Amino acid sequence: MESLTYSTVRSEFKSIYSPHKPHKPPLQTLALLFLLPLSFILTSYYPLQNILRYPIIFPLACAFAAFLLYVSAIGSITVSVCHAFCRRPFGLISVIASLPAHFIPLSATVLASLITQLSICSLAALLLFSCLRVYELLGFGEVHHSSSSPYFVGLCSVFGLVLFSCLVCLQASWSLAWAIVVAEECGWGGVEPLRRSANLMMKHRAARRVVILQLLNFWFGVGLTSWLSYQLQSGSASTVVSVSWAGLAPSLFLALYVMSQISWNAVVYLLCMKMDEEGSSKLLPGAEEYVGLVIKDEEESQI
Repeated sequence: MESLTYSTVRSEFKSIYSPHKPHKPPLQTLALLFLLPLSFILTSYYPLQNILRYPIIFPLACAFAAFLLYVSAIGSITVSVCHAFCRRPFGLISVIASLPAHFIPLSATVLASLITQLSICSLAALLLFSCLRVYELLGFGEVHHSSSSPYFVGLCSVFGLVLFSCLVCLQASWSLAWAIVVAEECGWGGVEPLRRSANLMMKHRAARRVVILQLLNFWFGVGLTSWLSYQLQSGSASTVVSVSWAGLAPSLFLALYVMSQISWNAVVYLLCMKMDEEGSSKLLPGAEEYVGLVIKDEEESQI
């Protein structure tokens, strides 16, 4: 296999969820355990904040819980996918027991990624504000900072599109970092897994295109789920029970989207490492043989 294609990765991705797989990973259970509470926090945060009225404690508690759940989900799902590729039995208890070994490196890597992306968003907002001020100081007129101003809406749309494109490209470059932390020796994590992921994506251009396409599908699904959550919760009564019940279905869909994205990145990493002549020694024990069988079966099916 000379290069990765979207259909190739999708085929291997589907095989993980095959009911006939000898060692099927407990991905759905992990999604319910970690990603469903995380998705509920994300979809129901603003309505619940207006109801509970805890301006300091509630946001801090939600942020801390969301971070713990997200890191735990990344570690457990990536470990499950890697061991499923190795055709080794790895139950739910074993997955959870393996979390402490990867938690600190994953936390450092996730924080490095979030801080970088937040810094880029802050710089973009500062640049937008500076452009508006320069426009006004040069005497071209005053720009009204509201949705009724076509200039303001147009400028914000252009900046938003450029910022979204930059963030998608950055996320694509760093998409393999979680799998690198789990499958390789990365010390304390942080910037190093992000750098190695970017180098792998630069080396495997086809894999980068596959990841970008999947990221666009992922963010489309997230946007659709967010819109559904807003519609359901805006029409519900202003009580904790009604808001929670209205946000349950969007939370479930969002959890499945995030689980699929984490699993997809792990599959891309394993296939990239097989294609890399220097990467075979860094795979989990047994993964090289499994991926070799995957590629051989694909070539035979194409013949």
